[in-house]
Amino acid sequence: GGLMIGLSVLVRPVSIMLGPAIALWMIVTDFRIKTFILATLMVALSLAPGAAWMARNESVGFGYRLSSIPYINTYFYGNAYMRITEQGGDWKQDWPATVNTMVDELRVEQELNPENDVFVTMKNMGVQAIKDNPALYGRVIRESVTKFFTDHSMGGLYQQIGLTYTPTGLRDKLMNGGLSWGNFSETLKNPTGWLALAWVGVNGLLLVGMVLGAMMLLVRRHFSAFILLGGVMFYFTFATQTT
Repeated sequence: GGLMIGLSVLVRPVSIMLGPAIALWMIVTDFRIKTFILATLMVALSLAPGAAWMARNESVGFGYRLSSIPYINTYFYGNAYMRITEQGGDWKQDWPATVNTMVDELRVEQELNPENDVFVTMKNMGVQAIKDNPALYGRVIRESVTKFFTDHSMGGLYQQIGLTYTPTGLRDKLMNGGLSWGNFSETLKNPTGWLALAWVGVNGLLLVGMVLGAMMLLVRRHFSAFILLGGVMFYFTFATQTT
């Protein structure tokens, strides 16, 4: 199990905390020497692939860095969505143009601070933007979490079957109190609108299932499992920041 978690880190670096979290849960719920040894072994195996990849990155001049994804997410997604939200635009439609502008700004900043590599510059600019307007960032995170639980990867779904996804805007209208039957019926007239609604429905069922599962764990007093699974869900939801 630890090795599989470790291999998943090479695909999804945010998984790096999963091994230690499960190991801690194992020790707390079954405090024996045997469990402690197994938990330690699992942590070691879960961290080994990531550590090897960091050593590889250092060998090619990239530094002891597991991944560049957090820097990219913060700047080109979190900050970009902040700008688009502030301007009242659409995340999907306005993102390419916004990113082009941000690339130019990043290039200028990098030339002013050549001692940093581009990812450090990216992080510094991204964090500064969040500090300058934390309320706006909080709004972006709130909307992103809603998207994560309803229509995450909608564009990818359409791409897989050879279609182009056009945002319906229904979620935003619902959150802002502007949803009407006219908006809804217009989506239904679109041949691919049904697919978008079906995808949201499937995600809704998954969300309901998670809530029911959490309630069952509490009713049956499986508190340790509730804390572990709830903690993992919370971590993955917010560690990815924006979707």
